[in-house]
Amino acid sequence: MSNPKDELPNQPIDSGIGDSFGPDFVPDDERTLTEELENLNIQPSNQINTKTLLDQAFTPDEENDTYLHVYIAKNSPDEAMQLIEMCPDKNLLNIQNYLGQTPLHVASYVNLDKVAMSLVHHDANLEIQDRDGKNVFHICAERGHIETLENVIKMACQTNKTNSAWNLLHSTDFEGQAPFFLAALNKKKQMCVTLAKLNIDVNQIDIKNGNTPIHEAILEQNIDYDFLEFLVKTCNLNINAQNYAGITALHLAAGRNDSNTYSKLLELGANDSFVDIRDFTPEMCGPSDSIQLLNGV
Repeated sequence: MSNPKDELPNQPIDSGIGDSFGPDFVPDDERTLTEELENLNIQPSNQINTKTLLDQAFTPDEENDTYLHVYIAKNSPDEAMQLIEMCPDKNLLNIQNYLGQTPLHVASYVNLDKVAMSLVHHDANLEIQDRDGKNVFHICAERGHIETLENVIKMACQTNKTNSAWNLLHSTDFEGQAPFFLAALNKKKQMCVTLAKLNIDVNQIDIKNGNTPIHEAILEQNIDYDFLEFLVKTCNLNINAQNYAGITALHLAAGRNDSNTYSKLLELGANDSFVDIRDFTPEMCGPSDSIQLLNGV
């Protein structure tokens, strides 16, 4: 049986996999599992030899990837779904590679929605986190993969996993960020709309320091005023949200002496009377003052 991984770049499957193996990637080896069986003179009807083949297919390699991980990474949905259908034990669908990624994580990265649906239909575990604490919904949200997210939710509802899916849409990764937070942080506008329509809590804060995506955008000096207006007016993000230090987005803009952002926030309804834990209003914050408070200075 030829190893499809031989044709992959000499690098692990990581969070950049979508860039390397996106929808335009076409693998050289398009043979189906049946054709590979025939090349080995193994007939699919032979249960003993088919079991041997499946044992090989689901035996992790040195990076703990199985053939299923690899076929999905290569954007080979037909081969991947054949393996899913033939899988003798649902636990094999949840094997994590050394980056903590299950086949469902990989399908989310490359936006293979039909493969993701098939995995959920065959009882793949939605709750498994990769090494960054991300589940399928975090990955879809930060990459803007609407089709996969919607179809995973649809299949979860059809397989009595509705409550699990709902909870996971609010779960946080190891940075304390929920799926909507990641979508907003990465300016995935349509994903933000999709998630907001599901009536999830769009104002869920980053549990590490209580920031919102607006706080983070100001801290990273990555403000897009049109997107900011979209978050506030379309998604109903709370522009006056205070983090654990009582700091609003307006405090941060004042602390950075960013008059343009300060004015835009006021235009969008920011309240300049909120005080932080020092009883400072935004107007009392000098340049970098709120930043120092965030850093415990």
